[in-house]
Amino acid sequence: MRGRIDAPLEDCLKWPDAPANIAAARVFMGKPALMHELAVSELEVWRGDHCACMDWSARLEAGQLLHLRGGNGAGKTSLLRVLAGLATPDKGAIELGEYKWRPRSVEYREQLRYVAHRDGVKTELTARENLRLAVRLLAEGQPGDVEEALAGVGLEALADRRVAEFSAGQRRRLALARLLQGRAHLWLLDEPLVALDRDGVGLVTELIRRHLGEGGIAAVATHQVLPLAGVKALQVDLPQVHHVH
Repeated sequence: MRGRIDAPLEDCLKWPDAPANIAAARVFMGKPALMHELAVSELEVWRGDHCACMDWSARLEAGQLLHLRGGNGAGKTSLLRVLAGLATPDKGAIELGEYKWRPRSVEYREQLRYVAHRDGVKTELTARENLRLAVRLLAEGQPGDVEEALAGVGLEALADRRVAEFSAGQRRRLALARLLQGRAHLWLLDEPLVALDRDGVGLVTELIRRHLGEGGIAAVATHQVLPLAGVKALQVDLPQVHHVH
């Protein structure tokens, strides 16, 4: 691909040695990532007999935060799972970027990092081994991302300790470290402040602030206050749980 940097990216994908998609081509060729926009159109999501949202439309620009608020059972996790492509909405569409990538597409998922309510770490492995495993699954991941991610969440001194010996807060930090591996435009965080002390809360807010400052988008589901003053945010209050008879 050397010597053909000025060729259109769409043409680059036709070459025998081309990356798999547009996003990968931009990174490979050293070009800046697109400033994506997340568009939600007439979305309807049900959780059993509870409607989390109906005919909800929103447009999130680069550098913007979506704060999903609501009590237990309001549907915050259900809505995040739909945004992550892990569940299908009952109605509506979700599109990312100028190419209108959908949640089930490879391109959309390459731009996504999802930290669920559960930490999703393997307790029989060390912290470093967990992140090495994670980086192997990323299209743009590099071995150096592991050490950088450990340092970014303050776990470098515990890198070779088995996660089974970690406290709940340390496991949460390890889960959050995956956000720092590779480059992803869209972060989806489900109750990211759970089990964290004051320093941990400060760490999360700083990670989110930095991500938004670099042109990323973050959707955060939490009933807690997010200390992110000055950040451009869209707050969505999900309805209280009610049952349809």
